[in-house]
Amino acid sequence: MHIELAASKAMLDKEYKDSKIRLHPLDTNQYCLGRIGVHKVVLTSLISAGTNQANSAAIHMYETFRNLRFILMVDIGGGIPCLDTGEDVRLGDVVVSMPSGGYGGVIQYDSGKFLQNRDFQRTGALSLPPKQLRKVVNHLRTNHEGKDNCITKHIEEMLSKFLEYTEKESNYSRLDSAQDLLFNAKYMHKEEGDTCASCDKKQLVHRFDRPKDKPIIHYGNIASRSDVIRDALKRDQLGKDLDVVCFEIKAAGLMDEFQCLVIREICDYSNSHKNKKWQRYATIVAATYAKELLGQIPRSNTEGISLYPDSIPVDTCCTLQEASIHKPDTPSHLSPRLVDQQFYASAR
Repeated sequence: MHIELAASKAMLDKEYKDSKIRLHPLDTNQYCLGRIGVHKVVLTSLISAGTNQANSAAIHMYETFRNLRFILMVDIGGGIPCLDTGEDVRLGDVVVSMPSGGYGGVIQYDSGKFLQNRDFQRTGALSLPPKQLRKVVNHLRTNHEGKDNCITKHIEEMLSKFLEYTEKESNYSRLDSAQDLLFNAKYMHKEEGDTCASCDKKQLVHRFDRPKDKPIIHYGNIASRSDVIRDALKRDQLGKDLDVVCFEIKAAGLMDEFQCLVIREICDYSNSHKNKKWQRYATIVAATYAKELLGQIPRSNTEGISLYPDSIPVDTCCTLQEASIHKPDTPSHLSPRLVDQQFYASAR
């Protein structure tokens, strides 16, 4: 969790270190305030994994920052390498939740009922990302089709920031593609250690080399539940049945209550070979995508976005990790007003 928050802080154009926040009495979150482009942002992280934790953190944030407009939930996820369908998800790539195949972008795949003599029937539908955000995402996708995205540039800027106050810059650098290991789904990890040094390299899945050693952005449904998938066979079956691109363990707790966009960095393949080797780099890539996304949103375009699907719009935008400020016309004894908030509910 601290890794994701550190990456998000490095993406800030300015950090408001001396800002004082008047928290709601029930709000136990810790916040970092700053600015990305024209948007004020407030950053927070979760103390543990799970859909309930994400929901609780978002509710507390909204109680303190009443003008939240939308949530960007940025965290790590497990990729589903669907080579047969052309969705070549690799470590260090990014997955963005977008509606597909009748689903709204996030699927809580453990929600449903068991019927006699029938398979498990999934029920319920989660909210779509806000319409304005979907338009911005589509605009960004169009830009990426015609030219390289700015993620590499933002990563370089972030690493230079890290050098100012840490000696861990190299831990966030991209690993060599030779360390991106995808094993046959039926081949289990050898239990000698966390690395795959003892695993049979003959069981690796052959994939072509990418022409550019850069992360790719994928768009589609994300599967969510409270526990981690470490089973490649189940991964592939659920990926096929649900038409999902990756797994994660927090977003379903938010999509039911709030309108948000989920951004997941791929640091493993949801199999028994799962480890944290790619986590720091993947975290940086997702944070840079969020920054590029915010850079496409003029401040005026956040006016019509409402955090709750059925709520009356208020006058600012939000991301769960964004900044709170007092509006000039707001008496100081009233609750802080958030101008643009980006809930990077980054946690692990």
